[in-house]
Amino acid sequence: VHYAQRFPQVDVVGMEFDEASIDNARRVVSEAAVGDRVQIVHGDANALDAGEAFDLVTMNLTLHETGGVDEYRNVLDRVRRALKPGGTVVVSEIPYPDEPTTYRSHPVSKAMAGVQLHEAVVGCGVITQGQLGELLEDAGFHEVRVATQPMPTRHVMIGANPAGDRAPGSNDPLRRDAEQHEQGASR
Repeated sequence: VHYAQRFPQVDVVGMEFDEASIDNARRVVSEAAVGDRVQIVHGDANALDAGEAFDLVTMNLTLHETGGVDEYRNVLDRVRRALKPGGTVVVSEIPYPDEPTTYRSHPVSKAMAGVQLHEAVVGCGVITQGQLGELLEDAGFHEVRVATQPMPTRHVMIGANPAGDRAPGSNDPLRRDAEQHEQGASR
């Protein structure tokens, strides 16, 4: 809904695996009156097969729920193939530190340890900050970088699909806005 409201000229596809979440998302889309440009579909990221359909793929607290390392690689490879040449992926995950000592010294990491325990109990994986960057690079994304953003409970990374020669700041309004936000946040 946010993208449809922020960018009235774009079409948005939301993919969800859980039926209850699909129903909720469709209700939110209807209430926001953006149903003419937002489609919510049932799907499994491990089976995504969309061709070069998207300019931008945003994964918000999704990757760790797709399985383990092999599934993370599969999903990111499928996402890269679903992006148009020059497209962008934005992955937001829980900011698990790479070193156990950080859990003892960083207040956010201490708090997130409880979240990590819950995620493990319900069968989700844990992706450390460094591992997320490696997974994106291993999947073939270029320009992999951390996005500066204000939420300490999220670790956000951006990567570009290297295929094609579409330059940054092209006519893709979502990518242009993401780049402007990133530049503004780093000033």
